[in-house]
Amino acid sequence: MILIKIQVGIIYLNAALERLKNPEWADGTALYYFFSDPIFGLPPYQLNVLEPLLNSPFIILVTWAVTVFELFLVICMFASSPLKRFGHNLGIIFHIGIIFTIGIVTFGITMCAAVILYLRQWNNEYSFTKVKKTLKKYINLKNTKRFFVDSSGRSIFK
Repeated sequence: MILIKIQVGIIYLNAALERLKNPEWADGTALYYFFSDPIFGLPPYQLNVLEPLLNSPFIILVTWAVTVFELFLVICMFASSPLKRFGHNLGIIFHIGIIFTIGIVTFGITMCAAVILYLRQWNNEYSFTKVKKTLKKYINLKNTKRFFVDSSGRSIFK
């Protein structure tokens, strides 16, 4: 498990440092160009909503926030439990955001799984209680099983 954590840490460190070599990331305009691109960018309905943000100086802060956030995830590997939990939750939200804005679904799901493996507190049961409470409003989940990892690292459903 430690090798997976090291590998994911290297992924985030490499992504952040390599971005800084690109002039558009260094000057804070990369997200403007990416989101405005007619092929890879946002669909027209999202672009129309976000256009005021993309055309403001605030986009520089948002662009830099991506790089700083990836460096933060690297630091979380060595951090205390509360900071790891915070990074874990933000990392999942960040990658779900990538799914909905850029549409790279498989990448987003893979990186959510990587964040779970990377920043998860393995001595605690991984509970989806909050997710289940939210989903119960919309669908019936009375007979779902609970997932956790035992002390030997095996996945168990109960």
